[in-house]
Amino acid sequence: MKKWLKRGFYGIAGLAVLCATALAAPAFALDKADLELVFEDDFESGLKRWTLYDPENWRIEEEGETGNHVLSLFAPSGHERPYFAPRSVAMAEGLMAGSFIFEARLHHRGQEYGHQDLCVLFNFEGEYQGYYAHFAPVADEGANTIFLLDNADRTSIATERSDGSKWGETWHDVRIERDADAGTIAVYFDDLEHPCMRAEDTTFGEGLIGLGSYNDIGWFDDVKIWATPPAEGSGWVSLFDGETLNGWQAPDMRYWSVEEGAITASSSDAVPCETNQYLVWQGGDVADFELKAQFRLENNQGNSGIQFRSRIRESDGMGIGYQADILPGGPWCGALADEYTTREPLMVPNGHHTTVDPDGTRTCTPLDSGPVSLRPPGQWNDYHIRAQGHEITLTINGQTSAEFTDNDTQEFDPAGILALQLRSGPPMKVQFKELWLKALE
Repeated sequence: MKKWLKRGFYGIAGLAVLCATALAAPAFALDKADLELVFEDDFESGLKRWTLYDPENWRIEEEGETGNHVLSLFAPSGHERPYFAPRSVAMAEGLMAGSFIFEARLHHRGQEYGHQDLCVLFNFEGEYQGYYAHFAPVADEGANTIFLLDNADRTSIATERSDGSKWGETWHDVRIERDADAGTIAVYFDDLEHPCMRAEDTTFGEGLIGLGSYNDIGWFDDVKIWATPPAEGSGWVSLFDGETLNGWQAPDMRYWSVEEGAITASSSDAVPCETNQYLVWQGGDVADFELKAQFRLENNQGNSGIQFRSRIRESDGMGIGYQADILPGGPWCGALADEYTTREPLMVPNGHHTTVDPDGTRTCTPLDSGPVSLRPPGQWNDYHIRAQGHEITLTINGQTSAEFTDNDTQEFDPAGILALQLRSGPPMKVQFKELWLKALE
């Protein structure tokens, strides 16, 4: 049982309206009775429900001698980011939320200065695509506001905000209310009746929710999220229950298991992989869809991929058709391959756009954003696949890796199976989790 201690609750696009205290009235009211408690963590069971972008800086700690355990960001992250954004991030697993109510307790543990911060991230569709509430003692152009991050440096979108969130040496209660349909955001710090920040924006809908900071340290506890379950409210369906391979099947299941809450494919000297292995989702063919997944290669070594709009060839069990490739780097990392067809396998190299005309003529040009790369070994990577009609886009860690326009009258695949691949070759291990599928109209 948690020991409840002294508590509190957490709590410029253009000219923000500043005031010394909380804003006069709520921006709107989401009702918990209309939502479902979809996520709850008091950190008494460890870190298993969180994806850590900088795992070396996070741990579970006991709060003094109380017996109460908290999520501790105990050291600032040294990771460089391509954009001005929180460096330390922990994302809640198993949740894609659009409209929601978020509540948690936050305790800053670092030195006092104007920009000492802790953050709550929400509606994140990619590593650098989403919103976050930044809590700091001083309100200026870079602190104590609501930011939008869209593969560029942050932009403040708060239309109203208080003049600061004073940390002191105690816990603070925080709440965030997000109505994705209306575009409204209300943020509360201690005073749960009156928001300290407001914004309106509809850039992002369903996405991940997380905790973090720019350069500081702190404790987080008692996270609760009420939302409309993705499968009911947004079209997103979870393909993996985190514990079993129910709903998935492979011709040879020796290579497939569940480890650390992830679908795991591995080969070894004792069990070599001499031909490609495929774990096929049993929910039917996919046509126009979006897929979001997390993956990692052990030691960032090996070769894998996500097969889609494909088929399994009966003669040898090979996956035929489109594949979103997974390799440590180079032209095949995040590439779109056309496996075992009459066409060149590497249809879209990493960091490129390819168009194939009806007669099969192929034109390939580089993307302005350049090639993608994987996160350091041990960290999870985000894969986002979108296929609609003849257009396919692959994104890794929030950056587009491949764009494909396939007008080939002979080879275009409008629908087919969805599968995970273990490539033949030297011993390796690849893991997948947080697999979410959404059918497109």
